[in-house]
Amino acid sequence: MAFSVCLALGAAAALLPEKRYEATSTVSVEPTTGQQASAGVQTINFLIPSFIERVESRPFRDRVARELPRGVARAPVDVRGSVEDGTGVISINVASVRRSATALWANALAQQLLAEGPRDQSPSAPTPLPSPGATTTTTIQVLNLSVINPASTPSSPSSPQVVPLLLGSALLGGFAALFSTQIAARVRQSRDLPEQLRQRLGVSVLGEIPFMWRWRRRPIPVGQLFGDSQPQRLEALKRLRVNVQLAMLEERPRAVAVVSAGVGEGKSTMTMAIGASLASVGHEVTLIDADLRRPTLHSRTERPLGPGLADLDGGNASTLRHPTGVPGLSVLTAGVPVGHPADVVATRMPVALRELSDVGSLLLVDCPPLYLAAESRQVASEAGFVILVVRARKAKIPQLEKLVEELRSSRVVVLGIVLNRSRRRALPKQYYGPTRTPDAEQAIEPVDAPTPVSTVIADR
Repeated sequence: MAFSVCLALGAAAALLPEKRYEATSTVSVEPTTGQQASAGVQTINFLIPSFIERVESRPFRDRVARELPRGVARAPVDVRGSVEDGTGVISINVASVRRSATALWANALAQQLLAEGPRDQSPSAPTPLPSPGATTTTTIQVLNLSVINPASTPSSPSSPQVVPLLLGSALLGGFAALFSTQIAARVRQSRDLPEQLRQRLGVSVLGEIPFMWRWRRRPIPVGQLFGDSQPQRLEALKRLRVNVQLAMLEERPRAVAVVSAGVGEGKSTMTMAIGASLASVGHEVTLIDADLRRPTLHSRTERPLGPGLADLDGGNASTLRHPTGVPGLSVLTAGVPVGHPADVVATRMPVALRELSDVGSLLLVDCPPLYLAAESRQVASEAGFVILVVRARKAKIPQLEKLVEELRSSRVVVLGIVLNRSRRRALPKQYYGPTRTPDAEQAIEPVDAPTPVSTVIADR
């Protein structure tokens, strides 16, 4: 389709416009014999601009038209004069839609320029003899003008260039077709991505979080995750919560690591969203920030960076937890590591998981990116269960296949995948209704209180 459109536009540009023809006559300007070389060159450089202005002027063209046949004189023409730098060669170019008129006009303009010559060399009336002692002025011929290359009738139009336009449109159409094919493939992939993930990875998609444009890409605080300004995002987070609950009822984990392949996928935001959503329906949840290289949970929950995970010394994990302002949701911040983050996590993470799992709350671990941090694989292995967060538009099935296989080879259970910043709309916008408030969202939750996580999750 794109190729046909580009080719049609190129054909229209090549065939529909009226053809224009050009002819050029060349005039040489040389100093007369006997002049000094320097004086002659200076004279030429001084007078040539006036020649060009005269050729392009309307009165000059009117004088030329009077000498041409009436049909040729009435032909629409464009006249341009130019000079090659450092030479005395003047080119008189004439363009017209009438092919036969171009050469006649160009040659007539050149002959008229030769006939008139420089303005100060035109013949004048005889001057009477001067009186004795008076000063006399004599006009001297200083330039010779000659036609060195008369114009000939053009055999082909100068514009439009049919062959280059057709070739260019065909080439552009090929690129446009290739580009549109790639775009269509990406659109189809985004639409079919959940099904492809299920078929090729054997992992279900827990949720698709829609892309929401903001003026400033700043981390979303936990208190704004469930605001009423983005009903589609709110509905997607509620659906994610339900699917996570179902997945946990089947696998019964005590700790779940939220991971991603690289940075910017949204793992920290999803860690908070899942935790806050579960806490809002009665579960006890503790967030653990194990990303010691780029910790964010402390700022999003408005709690201090330390003391936290890096400061664990055995037996004090529960005392280092901070409330977040969301009932049932607490956070263990990253703290300030002393030494390499991989070494700190290797010694502190098992202690944190062991001590905090005894208090009966579900542990959600914000894990470092799997392909960028050495300790990320160990954190996922210690948790035993992971939720993989993928930015929908950057999802690459082969890379995700390799990542899932590596996790499974470490005996890590992949509960599911969250597609973040998805462009696909799950439900019509009108479905959400004109008014949505946090209270209304709470009102649509089941009346029966859910069974706490601690009662439905058994030891692994």
